[in-house]
Parts: sequence; C-alpha cells; structure tokens
Amino acid sequence: MISEEKVIKLICGRKYSPMNASQLAEHFKIDKSEYHQFCTLLSELELKGEIVQIKKKQYVNPGRANLLVGVLECNQRGFGFVIPVREGISADIYVAEEDMGSAMHDDIVVVRLPSQIRKRKVKRRRKNASGEIVNVLRRANETAVGMFKKSKHLNYVAPDNPALSRDIYVSKEDAKDAQHGDKVIVKIDQWPTRHLNAEGTIIEVLGRDGEPAVDIKSIIHQFKLPFKFEKNILAETQDLPLSISPDEIS
Repeated sequence: MISEEKVIKLICGRKYSPMNASQLAEHFKIDKSEYHQFCTLLSELELKGEIVQIKKKQYVNPGRANLLVGVLECNQRGFGFVIPVREGISADIYVAEEDMGSAMHDDIVVVRLPSQIRKRKVKRRRKNASGEIVNVLRRANETAVGMFKKSKHLNYVAPDNPALSRDIYVSKEDAKDAQHGDKVIVKIDQWPTRHLNAEGTIIEVLGRDGEPAVDIKSIIHQFKLPFKFEKNILAETQDLPLSISPDEIS
C-alpha cells in the first residue's frame, strides 16, 4: 500500500494537476483490492489537513486553494473560530454565523480563508474578515441534550451546550411523549443552514428539568461519558474501600 508521505509529496508538488481518487489510484498503480483502503487513506489525510477535496472531488494542497481544515469552536453569541488541525498553523480563523453553512460546534470543517488573510495584506483580522465554511468532514453532534419547549406555532429543543446557540426544531410527530420543560435527547435529522435551524427527532425523554437524576443523565449524555461499564471493571471496584482512612485525610 502507498504511504501517506508519497501521496502528500505528489499532491503538494509544484507540477501536480488536481486529480480525483480514481485518477490518483491509477497514478500510484493501486490494485483494485486495495482501492477502498486507498480512499480511506485520502480521507484520513484530509481530516489531518494535509490535503483537501474541491470541485469534481479532486484533491489539492489546501494552501494553494486558499482552504484550511480545522475544528469549529462556536461561541454562544453565534460566531466561531476554526482551529487548524495541522501543527505549525497558529492563526485561528474567525467565522461569522452567516458563513457557517451547516456546520455546528466541534465539527471538523473545511474553511475558505478570508481575503485579508489570503492576501496577507493585514496582520490583524478585521471584524468583517470572516472565513466561509465550505464543507463538513466529520460531524460532532449526531444528538444533543436540551430542554423541550412548546410554543403556539412550533416545538423545539434548546440545547444545554451554550456553544449550540440555535434551537433544534421538532415536529409534533417527532416529539413522542415529551412535555414542555422535559429534558430530552434529540437526534439531528436535518442540519442547519444559513436561514433555517436544524431539525430533529426526540429519541429519549430523560425526565423533568431540575431533578437530580435527570441532571446527572444530561451531563453524561452531553459530555459523552460512559453510562455502563464492563463486568471486569465493575468487579475491580468491589475491592475499593467505602471510606477514607485517617492517614489519607492527613
């Protein structure tokens, strides 16, 4: 199988002309039995920010295409910053809410650099110098935890995570038995756009907001903590003392 270094060397070379996965496989003489593995390698390199896919599914050097791969960190006021995944790139890219496309907090995204950064004409970012997210490589929010609310015209979930600043709409049919004020888990079925909020389906009602057990469940789901443990791990806990010895206190 071809190495990552050889793929990067080709795509980032000066004489390289954009090619898609099939053309790259032909160039490297990849056997049909290894084609799927080769495509996986290309996807992994893109997640690392080494290469990026553009129109016609062709792969290029991100820098030459004025693109950058990073993790979107959102602010509760709606805007965010893309943190580069590649080492050696220190500048975070500001992204206005209207330039996020369908991306959400913690997604791995491809962002088009603002002209002020691309042309290197200024050292500091202007307030309106926003990058534009053009693709989402990996979603971080298949589900969200929040409070279910009913209004006169629609139902929605207000996420607990302040970085998910936009409500998630839920149709009457997809609300199941959730009541106003319940803490719920919603599965996102349709990603947000510039003008429309995300839409989802209630997959679990945790209980009434504010109840101790419900709060604990909410935290577990929000931070993706393990809810169940293997038997061997539980067995090891049987030997742990239930009280703290005086020596440990002192």
